[in-house]
Amino acid sequence: MATSYRFAQVGWRPAVALAAVAVASCTSASSSDSLQQVQASNPSVTYQYADDEELLRAQQSAVAFCTQYQAAPRPARLAGASTSGGKTVVFECDANLPTTVRPTISDSDLAYSYHTDQELLAASRNADTYCIDNGWQRAVPSIRTNSDGSRTVVFECA
Repeated sequence: MATSYRFAQVGWRPAVALAAVAVASCTSASSSDSLQQVQASNPSVTYQYADDEELLRAQQSAVAFCTQYQAAPRPARLAGASTSGGKTVVFECDANLPTTVRPTISDSDLAYSYHTDQELLAASRNADTYCIDNGWQRAVPSIRTNSDGSRTVVFECA
């Protein structure tokens, strides 16, 4: 009896392991037919900025970062002032970035009125796209605050 008990004690561990492998292989085989991806993350980069000019510089830095992934930066999150006093923007690298803002073109300039940091980033992205599509390297911004408190950014292709 002691021998059979010892045999059972030694033999049950490999049997349990074999059963687990068998169950896992059955489970993975049956679930592979219904396999669905529920979440994916793009590469991202985060910057801290104080004003509109720094936000646009952060976007240009994000362009350089996302180029290594053959993608363009999409602002994923914008956060207000932190304890250190700056704002934070997180850019995700997006290979299928849509154009969201239409430019108002006067002469060779691109002018956008904006109220939020998100709108400023979209304007910059669209101005860069416009300039590159027309043979220029990039859009150079000039930001001004209007008498009514609204802001306007004018881009010139350079």
